[in-house]
Amino acid sequence: MSTLRQKGAQRCNKSRPCFPDVISLHCRPEDKSIHLIKNKKNMIYKVIKKKNPKNVEEPGKYYGCLVSPSLISIDEIATRISATCTVTRHDCLAVLSALQEQIIFALQEGKRVGLGDIGYFRTVINGSGSDTEEAYNTSYFKSMKVRFIPNKELKNALSLNNEAISFQRIKLVEKTAGTGTVQN
Repeated sequence: MSTLRQKGAQRCNKSRPCFPDVISLHCRPEDKSIHLIKNKKNMIYKVIKKKNPKNVEEPGKYYGCLVSPSLISIDEIATRISATCTVTRHDCLAVLSALQEQIIFALQEGKRVGLGDIGYFRTVINGSGSDTEEAYNTSYFKSMKVRFIPNKELKNALSLNNEAISFQRIKLVEKTAGTGTVQN
């Protein structure tokens, strides 16, 4: 619990931590805590210049590029989940750890792995072709990759039409002596 206190958690009742910037479903309405994440849906982007690889003589065009300043760990996900329900952080960690293993095992078996409204994972193989079907074997495989295909629910949640998402542009300042800085 000491790490939760260090990160700004408070107790809204005797058994569960609450975070001031979120509202938790596990708490009563009078606790003012229903963990719909507030002020957390601001996506950051930068503008970069890209050249046309088909015609490098053309002047480049400017494109928006999302910036992911941090990675959310499985430990942080477990902490967030435990703050919204009656399951402890350690139980969440155990389930998420087992989920990771089972996803890997299923993909190794050649199965697609569905994760409800999020989407599913599947494996794909890239390789070269043979002149005849009979000559084709696994030596033609070049690489195996994992693909993620989002479901409709996730696509809608990340749609540009979703009013819950806003964008904040950052401007990168020129790099000097090997370091770069960011301006808002």
